[in-house]
Amino acid sequence: MSQEVDFIAVRSFLFNNVENILENLNARKQDKKNDSDDLFGGGGEEAIKEMNWVQTKSLKSKYEILLEEKTSLGLYVSGNPLDDYLPLLEWLRDVSYTDNLHLILVEKIRKIFTKAGGMMLAMQITVGKQPEIEGEQIEGLIFPKNALKFSPVLEEKELFWARGKMSQKKKKEAQEDLGEGEIKEYDELPKLLIDEVVPFLEGVKRVFEKEVSFTTSQLLDKLNWAELKTNPNAFKKILDSKTEKKIHNTHEKALPKIVSPEPIILKLKKSLGKSVLMAIKKSEFSGGILVSIELETAEGFKKAKGNFWTTREVINLVKNN
Repeated sequence: MSQEVDFIAVRSFLFNNVENILENLNARKQDKKNDSDDLFGGGGEEAIKEMNWVQTKSLKSKYEILLEEKTSLGLYVSGNPLDDYLPLLEWLRDVSYTDNLHLILVEKIRKIFTKAGGMMLAMQITVGKQPEIEGEQIEGLIFPKNALKFSPVLEEKELFWARGKMSQKKKKEAQEDLGEGEIKEYDELPKLLIDEVVPFLEGVKRVFEKEVSFTTSQLLDKLNWAELKTNPNAFKKILDSKTEKKIHNTHEKALPKIVSPEPIILKLKKSLGKSVLMAIKKSEFSGGILVSIELETAEGFKKAKGNFWTTREVINLVKNN
């Protein structure tokens, strides 16, 4: 933690004094030029340029520092600006039972006109490192039916909540300027096909396709989005709050007492995939049988986060497929 604090303090001081440093360097350069133009070669001592350091008590956030870094250098050198937000994003996905919620940093926005004359938006966006996304620089697409609606809202170098599906295509083949029989393969950038987008400070409620449960709605209402933008870990205070515990205790008391002492392990094969997991999540079935779900992947079965309520019929359906 101390290293991160030092990083923020030093970088904040540096970026607050960039203009002073450049002015000082230009002044020194001009002095040297004047000395070299002097017929007698100067002969005097070089004037020492005093630095007017800007001291500030308010530190920039790590996110703001990395944005400054990209603006100054053209790339992120010290890390991805969204990595610190991933615990918040994962928590929001968990409490809302949705996987199509994304946090995006809009880098560039381009307007594209289709053959039919409609306008769509193609954006270069940054996302945090996530297992389901290959790469951190991806393309965000908003199709003509929503482009006019979201165009006035979107801004470069700003954070947004988005709802949409990821499209990761396989390698394509290009044959331009190649000899006969030669084939060159290249990767397309992953694409996020966006259906809804909302500025970070407005929160996530409008992003969801359906109404969230009453319990989730209460939790989301307690979030201070302005605080979360500068301190993304602030949401953890809610997890320890008396109100949140009261909400969950009330919710648990309302559950039927027909529960398994330990969750049943339910293995979902590739043929069933995430669709069954999402169906169980979204059913909001309370009581009955508690299950722990494992998804089949290329590396074997991997456990999904958390436990879920379901019915004997669903368990039998999964086991028979």
